Amino acid sequence: MALQKKMATPYGVDVEYWIVKDMVIDRVRRMARISMGGYPTQSIREEESDPLIKITVNINFEKFDEFFDLANLDAQDNNPYKIAYMAIKKYDEYL
Repeated sequence: MALQKKMATPYGVDVEYWIVKDMVIDRVRRMARISMGGYPTQSIREEESDPLIKITVNINFEKFDEFFDLANLDAQDNNPYKIAYMAIKKYDEYL
């Protein structure tokens, strides 16, 4: 699972391949924090390289239930990574 979206970096090399590195889901506060890693290409990612750039995506309480409520988790086979990619795709201002 990954996203493809081109982004310039301060290092002069664009990244185009993004993966969810990790996330924190807080059901009490209704927020999620998703850490994304950006790589120039999929093949570089597959070489187990460190990401060239990392960003954090915050899903606040206003958007939390749209993605991380239990019904959505059940619909996605309880896979929070699928949900994270869905949220980032829908609100692509994050990337």
